[in-house]
Amino acid sequence: METVAEQITGKRGKTAKKSGVGGILLFWIPALILTALAMLASLAFSQENIPSAPSGKKQAVMHLAASLFTEGELSLSDEDASAFLFPVLQNAFSEGDGLTGFSMETGEKNEVSIAMGFRVSGSRLGIFCRGELLPEQDGYYGFQIHSASIGKLPIPTRWVLSKAESFLSSFGKVEEDTIWIPASMKFPLWEGTEPLTLKLTKLSAENGKWKAEIAAESIPLELLGKFLQQ
Repeated sequence: METVAEQITGKRGKTAKKSGVGGILLFWIPALILTALAMLASLAFSQENIPSAPSGKKQAVMHLAASLFTEGELSLSDEDASAFLFPVLQNAFSEGDGLTGFSMETGEKNEVSIAMGFRVSGSRLGIFCRGELLPEQDGYYGFQIHSASIGKLPIPTRWVLSKAESFLSSFGKVEEDTIWIPASMKFPLWEGTEPLTLKLTKLSAENGKWKAEIAAESIPLELLGKFLQQ
């Protein structure tokens, strides 16, 4: 049988071991948490594929003018559509939210990938969404979001939708998993001219092309003049 002294020594040994394990855990758990947070931050602030402000708006406007003055059928590339829509979305954001870049890419029928660039506390941040263009309902076209990420970090689509809801109140609406954009909207042309109000019908997107039938409430003379000068 163990003596009292041996029992006391054994208990002290076990206590020392527990203290040692506890000390290791106290050191490693915060270290692991910090490492995980650093990895998440690295994924979120990944600089890969963050879009810049699209160029080529003049070309997109000329394509639009050609459609208005001919058959009324619009066909734009992904690049043209991005350049045309970028200033519309910029106006929907406040200065603090500063949209700095935007691009759209279409795949199979009505499959759309959207990338947006922001500047947050001096760093560039990219938000990426994949989804599907939905047919017109009650004067709105829908973009149903299937997946989303900040940088390379996957995020819940609900987070994106809640953010969209906060700035789309005067531009569109959000319902469940879908952002709804009005079929009639104002597109800024050039500085000093009135925006062009367009109505899009039969809008579709496929393999790098956006197609729609379009009508304008009125056509600015500046647009007609630039079209005739080509």
